[in-house]
Parts: sequence; C-alpha cells; structure tokens
Amino acid sequence: MAYSQPAKGESFSPRDHPEWANKLFVIYPTAADIVQFEDGPSEVVTADVMIVDLIDPATSKPKLLLGARIGGKALVPAIKKYVGTTDAALGRLRQLPPKGAKSGAFVLDDHTDAEIALATSAEASNAGWRGGYGQPAGPPTGVASPVPATAAPAAGSPWYATAEGAALLGKLVSNGVANAVTFDLATAQMVGASFA
Repeated sequence: MAYSQPAKGESFSPRDHPEWANKLFVIYPTAADIVQFEDGPSEVVTADVMIVDLIDPATSKPKLLLGARIGGKALVPAIKKYVGTTDAALGRLRQLPPKGAKSGAFVLDDHTDAEIALATSAEASNAGWRGGYGQPAGPPTGVASPVPATAAPAAGSPWYATAEGAALLGKLVSNGVANAVTFDLATAQMVGASFA
C-alpha cells in the first residue's frame, strides 16, 4: 500500500461550512489516494467541485472548489467511481443523524431532473471552470461566453438557459416545486413571485 501527502487544493470541509447544507454539488473527481492521518490511513479523493446554488459574492457565480481534497466514509465511495471518467457525481449534500457520540456522515442525495437542469445551466454559464480536466460527456465543448442575465434564451433553448432563468429555477426547486422545468417562463415567474 502506497501512502502520499495530501495535494495542495482548496478546503472541502462541510462541518466548517453550514451554508453548504442541502446545496446542489457537482463533483468531478480526478484522483483517489490513501493518505496517512494521525489516526491512520484513509482514502481521499481530489476533485473539482461546483456548488450550484451557492453564489460566490466575489464572482456572482456558483462557488467553485478546485483541487479539493474530499474524505469521508460515505462521500468517498459515492464519488471515487468517477475517477478516470468524464462523469461527475451530482446531488444535494446532507448530513446523516449522529451515531452515538459521533456526528453524522455527509452524503450526496440522489438528484432529480430539475437538479440536472440546474447543474447543466450552471456549467454552461461557467464554461471552462474545470481548468484543463476532461469535459463531461454531453453537449459539445467550445461554448461561447456566458449569456448575460438580461438576454433571452437562444431559440429552442429552455427558459432557464440564461443566468436569470437558472436563478429562478433554483428558487422554485429550493421551495419544493418539483416540475419547474416543465413550466413556460410566464408560469415560472408567476410561481416564483409567490415565494417572495
């Protein structure tokens, strides 16, 4: 068994970030290693992470963690299977109930169709965020610069294809509207207005 020192990357510590609870995470793992800690060896995954519905005030875009080191007996198995692929783990981060004196583990819940739409829109508006790692399978690469929030979606695109539309979709989903992607823009705006 080989041991390695942790690579220098951004911190991934859900216990230190209560604002991450129930947020939608896109996690592209790039490597898995065994790391020696004080209490013994543990598996750690290095990944690029986007927190889709947590807006970074410095960029006005979803929060990004590049080269994050992720541990945890529940999270690592859920994401390490994507190492070496162009796939990502997608789900909402939540903490399980405590077991005795130990705090509960962090897990990613299964995603919904509406969350896939949110993640797709967020990735499109942050083209190239993964900094040289392979792009996920799906739409062709080479996306033009992000669409301004005031622009209308391109012909044939869903209403949530703009940054403004994605924000509205996020508001609807966070308020429990499960079928929001099936709405037209007028309906989405009307329902969104009811969650002032």
